[in-house]
Amino acid sequence: MIEPFEQNKTEKIAGTDNSFGFGIVEVSDKLYVLFNSTINKLNLDGNKVDPISISYTFRRNLSEEFSQMFEEAWAQMEENYYDGNFHGLNWKKMKEYYQQFIPYLNNRADMRVMLNDMLAN
Repeated sequence: MIEPFEQNKTEKIAGTDNSFGFGIVEVSDKLYVLFNSTINKLNLDGNKVDPISISYTFRRNLSEEFSQMFEEAWAQMEENYYDGNFHGLNWKKMKEYYQQFIPYLNNRADMRVMLNDMLAN
């Protein structure tokens, strides 16, 4: 005799949007979840989440970050490209040319486009 499957006991937690998924972390017998860029305390008894207000702001300097990424990408090609003459291309001049655009990059997509342009030469 085959027994029927047990009914699903999972309930949606009020106040969550599972469209992007989230991870649950346990700290000192309390459960926390990060979703929608907000830290929330998981309240299992109430079947809901309680947002936690934080006043910390993370600031980053994109120009410095992009400069570092550019230097590493350029050096990687300089040291490891299979043709030491870069097929006649002046690789050091390419660095000077593309480096001037770094202060004007607004996001990682802009950085990716610039690096792709540089590497396509």
